[in-house]
Amino acid sequence: MNDKVRCLRWWHGAVFFAAVLTIQLLLFAAAVLAGSMGLLGRTAVEVSASLFSPFAIAAQVLFTCSVLTGFALTVPRAFGTTARDLLALAPPRSSALVLAAAGVVPVGIVVDEVTFLLHAAAPGLFDTRALDTFSDVFALSGAASFALVTVVVTVGPALGEELFFRGFLLRAFRRDMPATAAIVLSAGLFGVLHLNALQGVGAACIGAYLGFAALATGSLWPAVGAHALNNLLTSVVARLDPSGVGSAAEEGHSVLLLVASLAATAMVVLSLARMGRDREGEAGRRPYLPSS
Repeated sequence: MNDKVRCLRWWHGAVFFAAVLTIQLLLFAAAVLAGSMGLLGRTAVEVSASLFSPFAIAAQVLFTCSVLTGFALTVPRAFGTTARDLLALAPPRSSALVLAAAGVVPVGIVVDEVTFLLHAAAPGLFDTRALDTFSDVFALSGAASFALVTVVVTVGPALGEELFFRGFLLRAFRRDMPATAAIVLSAGLFGVLHLNALQGVGAACIGAYLGFAALATGSLWPAVGAHALNNLLTSVVARLDPSGVGSAAEEGHSVLLLVASLAATAMVVLSLARMGRDREGEAGRRPYLPSS
C-alpha cells in the first residue's frame, strides 16, 4: 500500500457523501420547481405521472448511479491506486458470491418486518406512499417499459451504489473505525440518500448486510450480486402482486416465515463470517470482520 492510499481517511468519505447528497437534494429541488412552474403538468395527477413514469424513474436512477460511479472511480486516481485495489474489485470465491446473493432473500423478509413494526408504531412518519408509488410504476407499465425500468433498477444501483457505499465509503470509514462502526455508519448514510423515512430504514438495514458481506468476503462483487438480486425480486413482486411491495410494511409476514428467515439470515451471516476469518487468516492481513 503506497503512502497516498495510507492517507485515505474517514473524512474523505464524509466529504464525498456530502457532495453526493447535495446533488441529490438539488435534483429533488429541481423537480419540485419544475412541478410548481407547470413544466411537468398542470394538475397534481399530471405532475405525479411525469415524475413517476417508468422512463422518468429510469432516468433518475441512471443519473444518480452515474454520479455515484463517477465519484467512486475518481477516488482511486486521486490516491494513486487502482479501482481494483481500493474498491475491492478482485473476484471472490464463487461460493461467497452465491451465498451472499442467496442471503439477501431472508434478509429482505426480516427487513420487511422491521418496516412493518415502524409503520405500525408511527404511520405518519413511516408511511408507505413512496412504496405504493414504486409498485404502481412496475405494476401498471407496459411490457417494454417494465423491462426497461427493471433492467435499470436492477443493474444501476447494484453497480453505482455498491461502488460508492460498499466500495469507497465503507472502506474509507474502515481506515479509522472498527468494522462494525464502519458498516453501520455507511449503511445509515445509504439510507439517508433515499430521502424517505421508511425506504431509508429498509435501505440502511439491507446496506448493513451488504457491507458485512463485502468486508467478510474481501470483495465488492458479492454485495453487487446480492443488491442486484434484491432489486430484481422487488421489481418482479411489484409486478405480480396486486397489493404491491408496500403491503409488507402494512401487514408484515407470518410468524413461521419470519422465524425461518431469521434462522436463514443467521446461518448466512455466520457462514460469511467464517469465510472472512479463513480468508484473512490465510492472508495474514488485518481482519475486516465486526469482531475486530
